[in-house]
Amino acid sequence: MRMTSVPLFLLGAAIACTGRTADRQTPDRAHDSATPAPLPARAEPVALSPDSVLVGAACPFECCQYGKWTLDSAADLRATPSVTAPIVAHLKEGTEVVADTGFVVVNPVGLVLGIGDFRQPETGVELHAGDTLFVLEEVGEGRWHARLHGELVSVSSEQIDTDGNYGAKLVRAPYSQWWAHFVVPGFRSGWVLMDEVKEHGADACGA
Repeated sequence: MRMTSVPLFLLGAAIACTGRTADRQTPDRAHDSATPAPLPARAEPVALSPDSVLVGAACPFECCQYGKWTLDSAADLRATPSVTAPIVAHLKEGTEVVADTGFVVVNPVGLVLGIGDFRQPETGVELHAGDTLFVLEEVGEGRWHARLHGELVSVSSEQIDTDGNYGAKLVRAPYSQWWAHFVVPGFRSGWVLMDEVKEHGADACGA
């Protein structure tokens, strides 16, 4: 997840999908409400263009959870979910935050082409020659969410390769970016690009 920018039309959709209004605070407004916004239900992926999809309220790995986290690395807190947005605070390692929601932008969407008969018994996904599987965000344990014939499915990366040796050819891998919304108790709130940020508290299986 190493994208460097998010187009403006994606940002508007991000706010719509997460059920939040944009955080328009300026750096000199030092305090936010002490009560974080409720975590919305996970949204269905919403197609934004042929090559991009936004997944609202996504937490993109196995056992991922929003809630109380502690930062294990520094992080830039931004006014809106964009790498060009103003930085409202530099959060230090050890800062305690409440991550109350987030979203994933997949751009471009991954493409898997059926070049023969392909079936995954563990997921039930079947491809035939000419079928196209649109790969969305990772969900952990080698699995992706994907769309096949307009339906949302879960697919394993097992036996999907760039040569199509098993009947399913990976034409293009998905490329995604995860933004999380932080509330820093008694201070302020904002958005953090999670690509390079380390924390503990998000992995419920490691608690």
